[in-house]
Amino acid sequence: MNAMANALLFTVLVDQHWFGLVLVGSQVALVCSVLALLVIWWFEWRNGRVW
Repeated sequence: MNAMANALLFTVLVDQHWFGLVLVGSQVALVCSVLALLVIWWFEWRNGRVW
């Protein structure tokens, strides 16, 4: 019974770890996309194409 509880605990921890990695990865992707849009906007603004 103890081994089964340990296996269940390990599964929960691994699932939380992967969930955390997915969460961090999505936040990093969001920040990178916003930065890319700001860089594009800045280039367009410098060229006078933003109205």
